[in-house]
Amino acid sequence: WYGTSRSGFLMDKTPFWCALVSLLGALCADAAITIDPTNAADWKISNGVVSVDWNSVDGNIFSIHLAGNPNDLIDVTNTSGGIPKGFYMDNTGLGSGATTPGYRQEGNRYIDWWITVASGPSNPFTYSQHFIMGGGDSGVHAYFVVNHRSGDIAGNLGQIQFVFRVNLT
Repeated sequence: WYGTSRSGFLMDKTPFWCALVSLLGALCADAAITIDPTNAADWKISNGVVSVDWNSVDGNIFSIHLAGNPNDLIDVTNTSGGIPKGFYMDNTGLGSGATTPGYRQEGNRYIDWWITVASGPSNPFTYSQHFIMGGGDSGVHAYFVVNHRSGDIAGNLGQIQFVFRVNLT
């Protein structure tokens, strides 16, 4: 196959086109999504574009790095218990309870990880805070699930909001 460049020169080199297609294919290929949950205070999650450190005990993302960039996107100066607050949930109307972390990975398509807080004597709701990263996606997405069973104590839900404390420099 032959092609013509903008300047009108004939490109009769099939290897050039094959190399270009191979390069573009490599750049567009999905990077592997990985998770290392061995340390409860620091799950390591990556999709090849973004690397995240998440505390499965309190549910906060406390470090986010873009691939190849040493600078943390999280504001490391705003801390709680010596750990950057980072990307976290700041709600009213929800109580505390036993927590359970979890995750579901669909190959290299996406990973969804969460912390669930159980209802109890002082908490009317069972709720889960979820984070999602897609393969090759440069974002971290969040959603929230709230359940109230008939046997749970009465309660009101004030608001659900996520706070992302961005690096100030």
